[in-house]
Amino acid sequence: MFRPALEYLSVEHGVPAKFRARVSYQGKIGVITRSSGDCVRVKFEGSRYGVPIHPTELIYLDADPAPGA
Repeated sequence: MFRPALEYLSVEHGVPAKFRARVSYQGKIGVITRSSGDCVRVKFEGSRYGVPIHPTELIYLDADPAPGA
């Protein structure tokens, strides 16, 4: 299950990364599908696969604050 790794990334980087969180990156909208090392995989609208992006490079569109914030 990917949630524990996403929780770790959230706390480590101070971001609200979570499974299925809506995010924006370079003007594209997507959702977090899982963690991948020190990155999260984001599946953008209209794409078939997720791409790895560092969690601090994303704009989080969901209103939940980061853990520990």
